[in-house]
Order: sequence, then structure tokens, then C-alpha cells
Amino acid sequence: MRAWLQVFSLERAVRLSRRVLLMALAAGLVLAGASIVWLAKLQREMSPVQINDLEFAWSATRLELLLSQWGAPPAADKLAAARLSFRVDFLFIAAYVLLLAVALISAFRTRSDQQGFVRAGRKLLALPVLAGGFDCLENGVLLGILHGVLPPSWAPIASTAAAIKFTLAAVVIGYCLVLWLSWSVTRDLFLLLRSIWLHFVLLGIIAAVLIFVPQGQDVVRAAGESLSSDLHERYGSSRAPGEAVGLGLTTALWSFAMWYWMRTLLSFQFEGDERLDGKAWVDRAERWLPSVTGACAWWVIGLACLRASQATHGLIHPWQRILVTMGLLSLSAGVLFAWATERYFSLPKALRFRAYKSVRRRKGREAESLPQHVQVILTIGVLLGVVVFVAFSVMPVKTGQWFGAAATLLLAVCVWMQAGNILIYCGLRYHFPAFRLLLGMVVLFSLVNDNHGVRLLPGKPHHLFTVEERLRDWHSTLHAEPHSQGATEDAHPLYIVATEGGGIRAAYWTAAVLGQLEDTSGGQFSRHLFAISGVSGGSLGAAVFASQLAAGLPAYRNHVQHARSVLGKDFLAPTLGALLFPDMVQRFLPFPLRVDRAWALESSWEYAWLGDPDTNPLKEDFQALWEGERRHHVPSLLLNATLVESGGRFVTSDLVLGSDFPDVVQEESWSSSHLRLSTAVHLSARFPYVSPGATLPSGFHVVDGGYFENSGCATAEDLLIQVSAAAKKLEEETHHRFVPQLILITNGETADSVPSHLFNELLLPVQTILSTRNGRVHYAQSSILREGGPAGRALSCSRFGIEDPDTAEQRGVRLPLGWMLSRLAQEYMESEAKEINYAMLQNGRAASCPASPPR
Repeated sequence: MRAWLQVFSLERAVRLSRRVLLMALAAGLVLAGASIVWLAKLQREMSPVQINDLEFAWSATRLELLLSQWGAPPAADKLAAARLSFRVDFLFIAAYVLLLAVALISAFRTRSDQQGFVRAGRKLLALPVLAGGFDCLENGVLLGILHGVLPPSWAPIASTAAAIKFTLAAVVIGYCLVLWLSWSVTRDLFLLLRSIWLHFVLLGIIAAVLIFVPQGQDVVRAAGESLSSDLHERYGSSRAPGEAVGLGLTTALWSFAMWYWMRTLLSFQFEGDERLDGKAWVDRAERWLPSVTGACAWWVIGLACLRASQATHGLIHPWQRILVTMGLLSLSAGVLFAWATERYFSLPKALRFRAYKSVRRRKGREAESLPQHVQVILTIGVLLGVVVFVAFSVMPVKTGQWFGAAATLLLAVCVWMQAGNILIYCGLRYHFPAFRLLLGMVVLFSLVNDNHGVRLLPGKPHHLFTVEERLRDWHSTLHAEPHSQGATEDAHPLYIVATEGGGIRAAYWTAAVLGQLEDTSGGQFSRHLFAISGVSGGSLGAAVFASQLAAGLPAYRNHVQHARSVLGKDFLAPTLGALLFPDMVQRFLPFPLRVDRAWALESSWEYAWLGDPDTNPLKEDFQALWEGERRHHVPSLLLNATLVESGGRFVTSDLVLGSDFPDVVQEESWSSSHLRLSTAVHLSARFPYVSPGATLPSGFHVVDGGYFENSGCATAEDLLIQVSAAAKKLEEETHHRFVPQLILITNGETADSVPSHLFNELLLPVQTILSTRNGRVHYAQSSILREGGPAGRALSCSRFGIEDPDTAEQRGVRLPLGWMLSRLAQEYMESEAKEINYAMLQNGRAASCPASPPR
């Protein structure tokens, strides 16, 4: 025992040089980062069971139940991923043992003057090693069970070891916090961080978005793909190589801005800062914080690139190697930035100057002015913000797609970080409650500055079809072509599509499925297609397909490739730019600018169509889709949104939806004004917060259709009831039989959420409210497929979905819900769509829809 204590003696530990501790800290962070990235990839392959689930199984029965979720017997690839994850976890053990030891030693040094604290923690240096030992025991037991060497009855041993491991780690962390965060240290830390806290908040937000959010990862992946000559040869140059260059330049700007403004703010001495004078740890923090925080900008981008590169097993694509190169270069640039700025531009105490002489400025004691270099940088930042604001206000589509989504986000961070720093400086110098005043302005001006009105076109009143009129017109067109595929002399298939929401993922998948059915049928599918009920992104996919038919896209042309040329564009960057610049400024103005992110997104859809056909249906009047001969070729659209004031459905359609569609609202003012097709789609696709709620001419508000019901089946069922009644009358007149068939297009899983026991009293009501969204989808699908079908008419159903989202996760393809898709995500959905053909509808080979949809 004495020899053990000598090895872990406090005296030896405290005498370790700072260089040794820094080397240990760096080694621990590198090991932790590498193992976390590797484990995250393996966790996706192990889905739905995770490492923590196996660690805390506690019983053989629970462990066997978890393993059964991988199949019976467990799938080989799942087992292999689980075994490898526990082996990789040994690296993480070494990392956190090293980090906990460094934390303990640094805590002892911080409170070396308090011998009571130090003596109490003399034995604690052994705890990180003990925690690592119990973790190794836990991993060994679980590896033995997964390899079949040990029986599942050993599960309680692994769970006990895991509980002891976490307890020991918590004791070490708690003891360090007690040593670090005494009242005096907490007060000093607050004084140090009160002028620079905004940098850490923004850094954390950007790191979370780009590293962990699927849409953020897809944005980073797209930047790497923009440099791939292989993808440019296969798909053309719709995505500019400047995206990666813009990401690099804006990262450099963000890094410099964080370092410069943090260094500048720390150079001021505000009221109370005199308490920090003479404290060594404060001087070290002022010297290193700006450099390390500026380097973190590069490290965040580097980690995001490395994580995005692990999209498939191995680096098998050129763009993956590009992303790895970008990631390593970014990590190296961060290290170089930290070293160079600390060595040549650190903040010595001689440069500190007081922002003012005293709190109450007396006569003859004027405040010192800002240094000239600060004024120059401030002017440049203001001019940059104004230029970017004007650019995104006047031409958001071209500006956003030129910068790219990632560069737009970082550029906005730089601009608003400077604005926030100015407010912080004014607040600390003049005791001016800037943030509270701005919050009050936002609340007050929100009463009068609504700039989210629906865009309208002038025009004469238009005619809406009744369901019966539309069915008669559809029948007359189809009857004129008696040899159309799928029809017999007296039977006509009648397809009604319900496509669910899901952002650009839903839009791309819907357009791919409908386009593939049209291509493989030689143009026959659209002749039997009566209507499409869409929600959110599904409405966009339906509108693109309807626009292809309205624009007269030749039947021999590939509809899927055409949809890719439209939906493969970056719709996120213009929307993000409009959100973070004109829409953000609008919150602080007492009058509406009439420029918002809704206009930017709709314009980006319209701009994406330009150059393909001569006409642009997305920019035209919604009802123009059915003018003249077009009405014989274009199916009816029912685009579902949610009316905020009632919570019911708001449907935009070419059909009259009266009392036969319960709880459905149509805007009466549409009769004297017209909607663009892009605007009609956006009423249904108001993705929360990314798009604002729309203000109708009547003053009511409309949001995304997924709030009410996300599959489109509720409206499709009401339509089928009306079609059945009209078809019965038409069958008596024509002696032709109509065979209704429902086509469900799904793009993701709607599984029940995993049971949780954390803060049940608080979180169960919230979880219930969120789960009712899936519940309404299941109910709507079950209702439309109930025995006997709507209105007692037999109904067959085919489902085309991305069958196994877990398979996509295992391949590293995380299909985002935003408004941009990387080429990898596009390729995955197109490969799934290639398995579809029109014959599957005719001979019943399509996936059938069970009466009770799988949960």
C-alpha cells in the first residue's frame, strides 16, 4: 500500500511540470475525440441497441431481450459492431483516466494554499485508475457474453462494475468542482467571462449543429462533394466548388473574429476587474483563452468534416478522402493558429487599459476612447454586415447558393457576434441594459412588424372543379385512349397518392417514386393518376411531378433525373441567409420589410426550375396547372397545411372542398387573387422555425401540415369517399368500372419512442404530446385501410417507402429533414427508387399496406 501511495503521491503529482500536464491533456483529448467519433459510427451500426443499454441490463432476461432486437439469432453485423465498440471503449477508458488525473492535479494546484482540501483528497489520485479498472471489468464481461464464452447470467456483474465506475468518476469530478468553484473562484470566473460569454455560446451552437445534427452533417458533406471531379462528371456542376472554399474562408474569418474580439474585450478593465489583478490563473487565462477559442473554430470544422467522411464503410469515394483531408487540414490549422497567436499576439498585462475611470463618471474624468485598430476592425465588420444584409435582401437565392449553407451560417455568426460584443461592451461600460432593452423591443414590435404575409398574384376569379366534374373529365380523357396500359374495356384503375412530410427528404423521395412509376410505364401512370394528397415536403415532391406533366415533359425523358436537377439544388442556404440577416433585423424594426425567408425559399424553388423547360410552372399561378389542355394530364393536388387558430386542416387544391371534407378550411379570398404554385406548396411545407407561419389575407395563420397529420391519409380518405360516390353515379351511366387504388409514399420510420424513466413526473406529458403526432399518422392510415374501405368500396393499397431507415444509418446515410441533400443522400434514395416499376402496381408486387400500419 505504501508503494502504491508513493506512485500516486500528491507531492509527486503536484510537482509535475506544466508542460507534462499539457502533454497529458492533449493526449487525453486526442484519444477521447478519436474514440468518440469511432464509437458514434459503431453506435449507428448497433441500432436500436446501444452500449449503455447493455451496460445497465442488470439481469440475464433483460440482456437477452435487448439482444433479441438484433434478430434471432442476432445479426452477425450487429454483433461484430457491438464487439468492436467494446474494444474501442478501452481507448476511451485510457482517455478519461488521463483526463481525470490531470483535472485532479490542476485542482490541487489551484487550492494549494488550502491544506485541508488537499489532505482530504490525498487518496483520490487512485480513483481514476480504479474507475478505469472497473470499466475494463465491465467490458471484459460483456465481450465474453457477446462471444459466447460467458453466460448471460454474468450481466449483473457488468452492470455493478458500470455503476461503480460512474460513481468513482462522479466523486472525482465533484471533488474537482469543489476545489475549483469556491465562492471566490466562482466570482472571479464570472468576472472573467462576463464580457466574452457570447463566444462560447455561439461556438457550442455551431459545434452541435455541424457535428451532431443530420442536416448540419449533410451541409458539411456537400462542401466536400463540391470539390469532387467524379461527382461533377456524373451530375454536372449544380453545386459550385466555391462551397468548400467559402467554408474555409469563413472559418478563417470566424476564428480571427473570436480571437480578436475576445482579446480586445479582455484588454478592458471594467468595474470589479481589479479583484482579478495579481492572480496567476487569471493571467494565464487571459493569455490563452483567445488563442484556444479561436483555434476551436478550426477544430469544430475539422471534427465535422471527419465525422461527415464516415458516411460509408471505408473511404471508398473520392469526396470522402477530400473530407478527411479537409478535416486534418482544419485540425492542423487550429493548432498552428493557437501557437502563432499565443506566441506573437498574446495579451500581456502592459496592454490592459481601463474602459473608464470610475463607475460614476465625474467631471474631468472622461472615458478613454477605443484604440484605432478596434475602430478599424469595427468599421470593417459593420460594412460587411451591411453588404451581406443587402445581398440577402435583394437576391437571396444567388447569394445563398454562391456562399453555400455552411459559409452562410459562419458568416452570420461573425456578423452577429460583433453586434453582440458591442452590446456587451456598452452594457458593462455604461451600465446600459442593452440585451433586456432589445428583448423588450422585439416583444413590442412583434405586434406591428409581421412580414410573413402570403405572396399573391393579381388576377380574375378562377373556377374550382367539383370532385364529380374532375372525375368526369378524367374519365373522358382516359376513355379516349382505350388501350392505355392497365385499363380494360370496362375497368379503369384510379390512383390516389398520399405522400407524407419530411422536408427535402420527403420531396426528393416523392418525386423519385412518382417519376420512376411514370418512366417505367411509358407515360401511362399519370393517365390513371387522379389526385395527390401531400404534406410538407411531400407536397413539394408532388408539385414538381405535377409541374413536369404541366410543362409537357416528354414521356421518353427521365423524370427522376429531371427531378434531381430541380430538387438537388441547395435550398437551405438562401433560406438560412434570409433568416439570419433580413428576417433577424426585422425583429428589431417597428415596420415590416416584406422581405422574409419564406420569399427566399419559394424563390429558390422557382429559380431551380429555370433553364430546364421554357415554362416555369412553379412560378406561375397555382390554378394555371389545370388551364386548357393541361387539365387532361395533371392530377389534382391537395396540399395540406394546419390552421393555427383552429388546429384543423387548411387545404389548397384545385377542387372544391366543402362540407364533404369535415374540418377542412379553404381561403375564400383566393377567388379574387391568385397564388403561385411555389407559395401554395410552402403553405403546406412550413418546417418549424426554418420557415415562418404564413399570415393569410383574412388575418389567420397557417403552419406546416404535419402538425395536424403527417401522412396525407386523412384528406385522401375524405377524397376517396367523394370519389366513390361520384364513381357510382358515373358507373351507372357509362357501365365502366372504377378500381380505386391508394398509393402511400413514406420516407421514414414512425416507431414508438423508447420508454424512459428519467424525470417521469416532468417529461411524460411532453413526451405524450410529441408522440401524438405519430399516433395521428397511425390512426389516419388505419382508418383509410379499414375493412371494407372508404364508403364501403374495396380499396387496394401499395406502399413505396424507404424500407429500412436502420440500413441507411448503417451505411452512414442520415437523410436530413431540412432543405438540402448531399449527393450521397440523393444516390441512396435514387438507388431505392430504381427497384420500383409500374408493373408492381398492376401485379401486386408492391409492398402492401397492412390494415394496421407497423409501429
